[in-house]
Parts: sequence; structure tokens; C-alpha cells
Amino acid sequence: MWTFVKAVLLMIKQEEVYKIGILGKPHGVRGEIQFRFTDDVFDQCDAEYLVLNIDGILVPFFIEEYRFRSEEMVLIKFCNIDTEKQARELTGTTVYFPRAVAEENKDELSWAQIVGFNLLDNRTGKIVGKIISVDDSTINLLFETKTETDNILLIPSNKDKERKIRIYKQICILGSTGSIGTQALDVIEQHTDLYEVYALTANNQWEKLAAQARKFQPAAVVIANEKHYKTLQKELSDQPNIKIYAGKEALKQIVEAEPINMVVTAMVGFAGLEPTIHAIKARKKICLANKETLVVAGELICKLANEYHTPILPVDSEHSAIFQSLVGEDNNEIEKILLTCSGGPFRLFDADKLKTVTAADALKHPTWDMGAKITIDSASLMNKGFEVIEAKWLFGIPVSKIQVLVHPQSIVHSAVQFIDGSVKAQLGVPDMRLPIQYAFSFPNRLTLKGDRLNLFNQPLEFFEPDMDKFRCLAMAYEAIERGGNMPCILNAANEIVNEGFRKGQCSFLKMGEIINETMQKVAFDATPSLDVYLQTDAEARRIASELMVN
Repeated sequence: MWTFVKAVLLMIKQEEVYKIGILGKPHGVRGEIQFRFTDDVFDQCDAEYLVLNIDGILVPFFIEEYRFRSEEMVLIKFCNIDTEKQARELTGTTVYFPRAVAEENKDELSWAQIVGFNLLDNRTGKIVGKIISVDDSTINLLFETKTETDNILLIPSNKDKERKIRIYKQICILGSTGSIGTQALDVIEQHTDLYEVYALTANNQWEKLAAQARKFQPAAVVIANEKHYKTLQKELSDQPNIKIYAGKEALKQIVEAEPINMVVTAMVGFAGLEPTIHAIKARKKICLANKETLVVAGELICKLANEYHTPILPVDSEHSAIFQSLVGEDNNEIEKILLTCSGGPFRLFDADKLKTVTAADALKHPTWDMGAKITIDSASLMNKGFEVIEAKWLFGIPVSKIQVLVHPQSIVHSAVQFIDGSVKAQLGVPDMRLPIQYAFSFPNRLTLKGDRLNLFNQPLEFFEPDMDKFRCLAMAYEAIERGGNMPCILNAANEIVNEGFRKGQCSFLKMGEIINETMQKVAFDATPSLDVYLQTDAEARRIASELMVN
């Protein structure tokens, strides 16, 4: 009877779910069945479906309705299970719940949910093993734990005073040596009782990566540029517990590692796209800092996130502010998103003065301490254009409802205006650790060391951006309104001219001219696939490079 669903459900893996009970006998004649549960997460999370083990295959069964019969039992009716005979065929079937859905919606972990997590011995600082089951049949609740040597240990959860056990969320940071990556590590360091580093990656900064590896002791590190592999391997030769990989394929593979719960996508540029896609397909919670992922392929990313039930939480301060302003608003209609920006170092410059600015001038951002590429993008306001595109995909809002406000103080990180005219905003000091931590801990808030906002210190000012002076912002609006692969063309051309400007190969104003011309010359595709995005990126880079040297 189950043939019709097996073909499409092979994607569900054992590690993506956890056991919450067993189905009992049918109840009545219309397909209801008794469900004795060990975890009521399905009720707390308002779940649409449960996962059943049918002949060794994990199959989602959508819930039509259920009603409690006791504190430990519900009568449940699944869609398309309409007779006593059909219900009886399910008797004795093990029931599972998706981890990603539980972690996104449930405030606290249950004993059942921690199956699959690692245990750490506080005395030695070493991982004991992986929890494979929880035995609550005795007074002392026991963790059945499988060691690296496949031995099985039964470890009491609270009665063994000599051995305290902690449960960690395992985090992979793509781009750990950059600004976002280093601040993410600072957040982890402040909450070592909650988070543990599983993997760190970098492109070229092998020395910094090695130092981070020594400090945080991840299971693995990846250096994307393979020419640094042997050097990094030699540097970490005295760290036998840290596995070392290299290359772009390794980046895509590491995010799929079973122990990982969250992936911080802090890589800069187009290079972050494919690893993010692999993390989504592996159902890892995405803490999104790589805005180019949604700029280039927002429609594809949103489709995949929905298909694989993968949560994407924004890390950019502006999008985190919007997200925080929307918490609790459910389906209340948005009238406008107010996306703030500092205006960068050239906010008060006229067109003539912009002709002579240098990369050194552009890298002097008045508010934020960021990497070179993003700082240049902030000076041209291309970064804000990217954030407009990102907001469209993250929040499902038409671009016409996204307004950019120049806010030099960077205190109001962004706001949402609703149809009744009310505006909700998130305010705080310019500290990227706050949105990073909120993405980690949502829906909970944790303590964070650092400065606190004093609204008496300075006035809050807001201005309209000059679209004529900052042509890059206008082109971002044009690109997303055109749709298709045009934002991909925009991003690729920008990456070329951004690097060229930093190297003195083109002027500040020339960047916008080259981007605009590239957008005219690259072939347009209204319905791009991943292969089309990859081809578009390569073609746009080639054309922009040619235009820059001519």
C-alpha cells in the first residue's frame, strides 16, 4: 500500500529525525489510531506531519486531526488513512519527528530529541561518544552512548557526580577567518555550555585558520585554496584529532557532516552559493551571512529551503533587525520595510569629489569593522542594494515595499511598517555579535558581553539616498525588478570591479559604469537553473574583466 510514496521520500535520513513513540491499535472504524508518545513535540510545534518507519523507509504522514485521550496518548487521524484496516497496518510502527522543525519551534530540548548529540566528559574535556538512545525505565535516566570504537556505554544523566554531561550544538563556520567568522567564534566562546565548533573553513588565511583550530579544537578544518594544504597540514601536525581537508569540493562535503546542527555561511561572494545549497539539502540550520547567496539565486534557495524544511536565519544586522521586528506578528500585513544604511565614508561627497577617491579612502568606514570587499561595497552602496534583494527573498516582500534610509548613527538597524501605520524597529550598538548570537539561539535571547545602547548620547538622523550619485544602489533595484539571472550578472561584475578598485585598476565611479555595461552584454535568462547561474557568473566575470582593462 505504500509504493506510491517511497520514490519521493528517500531523502529523509535517520539522523534528521528522532523517535517520539509507537503507534498502537486502531480506534473506531474511520482510520483513527492510538499513539502513545514519549515526547509531545508534535503538539508544541503544531506539526503538519509525523515521520513513520515503513519497511525501513522514513515516510512523512500528514496529520488530519488528533485529540488527547490521556497525558501519554492521543487518538490520531492521518490523511488518506480512512478505514480500520488501513490503521491496523500501521500498528506497532515507530514514529519520528523532524529535528529541524523541533529545533526551530521548541524552546527546550527533550530527552528524546538529544539522541544523536555528542556527550562531553567535563573532567577530560573529551567527547565520550554519541547518544544513540535514552533509557527512562529506571530511577536514574541513562544515556546509551556509542564510542568511537563502537563500544556501548550506559551513562547516568544526573546521579553520577563524578561525570557531568553537557549537550552541545555543533557549528560549522564557512569563512571563520573573516569578520563575521571571528565574531561568531567570540559568541561561541561566551557560551561554551551550549555551542561547540565542529568545522572551520577559510580560503587563503591558513595561519589564522590554524590558530583558530588550536584554540577551538574542531573535528575538521578546510582550506579552500589547495596550494595552502601542505603548509596547513604541517602547521597542525601536532593536532592528530583535527582532520584537514582542502578544495572547493571539501567545502561542499563538510557541511553535510552528520554531527553538525548549524552552518554559519560567512564566506564572501559567489563562492558561498554551492556550500550553502549542500547545507540546505543536508537540513542544517543556516545562519546566513553570505548575502550573495540570495542575491544570485534567491528563488532557487527559497525553493530548496521549503523543500528540505531547512530554516534560514539572517545574520546581517539589518535583516536580523527586520526578523526581530516580525517575531510575534504572525501573518500581519507589512506595508513597508525600512532598510537602514550608514551611507558609508562618501555620504557627503559630491560627484566631482568621488572622481578622485581611492580604495584607502573607501576602506575607512565610519561605523562598522568589516572585511575589505564588503567595506568597498558599503562605500558604493552596492552592499545596500544587495541587502534590498536579500530582504525580498527572506521576507517575501516586493521590492517596491523596501525603502532604503540613510542613517549615519547605525543605531536603528532596520524597521518594519505595518498596514495600521505602526513601526517596529530593532535598535542597538553596532555589534555584529548580537545578530549572530540571535541566529544561534532563536527564539531565546542569551547574555552577551559588550556595550549597551545609550539613546542620550546622540540624535538619530535619517536621509534619502542619492540614487544618481550612488548608481550601484539603483542598479540593484533594476536587477531584481528584471529578475532571472540579472542579479547574478550584477553580483559577478561587482566582484570583479570591487577587486579592481582595491588594486587600483579602475576608479570608484568606473565601477558602476562597468557593472551597467556588463548587465547589458551578458545573455539574460528569465528562469535560470543552478547550471545557468554558474555559466552566467563565469560569462559576467569575463566581460567585466575585459571592460576593466579597456
